[in-house]
Amino acid sequence: MDSAIANGFDSRRLELILLPTERCNFRCVYCYENFELGRMSSEVINAIKALLLARKDDLDSLHLSWFGGEPLLAKDIVLEINEFAARAYQGRDFSSSITTNGFLLNSEVFTRLVSTGMRHFQISLDGAREDHDAARPTALGVGTFDTIWRNLLATRDASGSFDITLRVHVSTLSAKRITSLIDMIVQNFGNDPRYQIFLKKVTSLGGRNSEPIPSLSPTAVHRLVAAIRERCLGLIGVGTEDECLDYVCYASKLNSLLIRSDGRVGKCTVALNDDANVIGFLKKDGSMDLDRAKLMHWAEGLFSRQPEQLNCPHSYRTRSA
Repeated sequence: MDSAIANGFDSRRLELILLPTERCNFRCVYCYENFELGRMSSEVINAIKALLLARKDDLDSLHLSWFGGEPLLAKDIVLEINEFAARAYQGRDFSSSITTNGFLLNSEVFTRLVSTGMRHFQISLDGAREDHDAARPTALGVGTFDTIWRNLLATRDASGSFDITLRVHVSTLSAKRITSLIDMIVQNFGNDPRYQIFLKKVTSLGGRNSEPIPSLSPTAVHRLVAAIRERCLGLIGVGTEDECLDYVCYASKLNSLLIRSDGRVGKCTVALNDDANVIGFLKKDGSMDLDRAKLMHWAEGLFSRQPEQLNCPHSYRTRSA
């Protein structure tokens, strides 16, 4: 954990979490977002480019992390900024990642993203087709599993360096049939080190769109993880959030910032409607007008070194309020 904390202080490292749009083509039953903000304006796009140029000479490492909404609804923005950053930081430590529902990630889009320096993809699946389609339909109520799965299969033939985390959501709704999805994953992606499974227990994060979902007990989760690992037979990596004991949340780090589609600067991708998460604004010239007191409040765990505060400063702050 010491090295992770040190990295969180390092002013020569920068992680920007960018929301090119806050709209989404899905309506997941547990989603906490309100979808009120649309595409990032050209003014904000140019301000981000100005920021990247202004910091180029004093950074050793730059990481662009794409989030939403569904970021691929604005894939032109993702490609534009990623291509700009890849050129500006050529020969330096530049990397990029994306959290996407995978619905628009066809082979052409995937290949273009990898060519811009995108190396990590996180795609969520909510169990077998029936359970997934019930939990993650489109905004029009159409099932999404088949399209996502087809796109995933196509990634196997892609060239270039990349890795894909299949974030498998487990809940009381999907747990009974989750092993059928695991068998599909092992059959199609086993023995390929570019793919891994990350098991995530579904919880209600609030928001007017979310539905309360009964949470699995720790005992049930433990048994399910053991059963899944047994089925994987070591052919594909399986991680869980409970094993990330030394995890330092991006929101705890002083060098990690969220830039929303309207140019507001924040820290957390969950607390989007929390005023404490508005720590400043991105200016046209690429500089930031930041509230240092708010920023330091999110980073208190770097100084307290309390694992719970480092792991999720939003939850820790909410419990302590």
